[in-house]
Amino acid sequence: MSIQKVNASNGDGETEHRGIGLLSVDTQILYDHLLKLQGGQEATYAELSALIQSNIRGEAAGKLYSARRKLLHEHRINIGTVRSVGVRRLTDVETVISSTAAVSHIRRTARRAMRKLGSVANFAALSGEMRNKHNSQMSVLGVMDLMSRPKQIQRLENKVAEIQRRLPIAETLQLFEKKGG
Repeated sequence: MSIQKVNASNGDGETEHRGIGLLSVDTQILYDHLLKLQGGQEATYAELSALIQSNIRGEAAGKLYSARRKLLHEHRINIGTVRSVGVRRLTDVETVISSTAAVSHIRRTARRAMRKLGSVANFAALSGEMRNKHNSQMSVLGVMDLMSRPKQIQRLENKVAEIQRRLPIAETLQLFEKKGG
């Protein structure tokens, strides 16, 4: 990947902007450093800040986020965070474990969104289009809440253990239809 100048003056007082998909120099430095980490290795925030001479927990946080996202996209390298310390290249086991937290987060977010939608004071006053949108969103969020409940996850894990493969979406939905919530 080539490094190009970012927001550099072209001599006419105008600024040249980088194109889509190009990394800033600082992001590229972080990307290259994180690419070298092996599974389980960490890089501290202080270390990363020193590399780019900018506060990685402040104004340069987006550069670290971009580097992490690009590593996942291009190399399937998952870089997680270690609270108050820095970042860590996750092992395969850590990646699977982190998905549990993601499912819990999705469930909490779905439930919170349902509570917000439930706060509509005058549903009848909504236009037909908005009532449809409201009901559709409540349905989707309800399914997310149902499917991400611990007992439902356990049912799914039991079925996957039984058949020793990932379930296609249609089979997953059938599993939840059999006994319901």
